[in-house]
Amino acid sequence: MGCPVIEWQLLAKEPEVAASFYAGLFGWTVDSNNALGYGRVQTGAGGIVGGIWPSPRQGHNLVQLFIGVDSVPEYH
Repeated sequence: MGCPVIEWQLLAKEPEVAASFYAGLFGWTVDSNNALGYGRVQTGAGGIVGGIWPSPRQGHNLVQLFIGVDSVPEYH
């Protein structure tokens, strides 16, 4: 078996707009009621959970994928 994506993060210049767009498009639940104030995303029905964060002021919109491995040194 390969190394699965276990979580993801979307960094966006306008995270509220992105959250609203993806919630409407895919029916995702986005909850920002947490200590860091980011949008915790539940994709539903066995989908991979994620988060929507504000990108740094000089940054860009991007997606980060978190991959599950048994041993980080083995893949380094």
